Amino acid sequence: TEIDIQNPDGKLRHGMYATAEIEVARRTDALSLPKSAILKQGADSFALSISAENKIVKLPLKTGIVAGTDVEIVSGLTGDESLIGANLAAYKEGQAIEIAKPK
Repeated sequence: TEIDIQNPDGKLRHGMYATAEIEVARRTDALSLPKSAILKQGADSFALSISAENKIVKLPLKTGIVAGTDVEIVSGLTGDESLIGANLAAYKEGQAIEIAKPK
């Protein structure tokens, strides 16, 4: 973008550049997920959760602000779910999985 700035002292010269970051919104206590943890199907967004029976459950999400690689989750999660964070195309709803124990 280009802006006009008052320059009464003449410190700014023609052709100079500046970099600025503009915060357009801030939400405290918001849940967010990396883009890699969100499954997009058309206009709809989902997270893949692991149920108590170790099966994949598709949870519908309402998303908000996207900031870099993070996406705000407006509704659909409580923050207590176990979610799959990447390679979502490899999983299907209802699929049984085995959770590997840490070594």
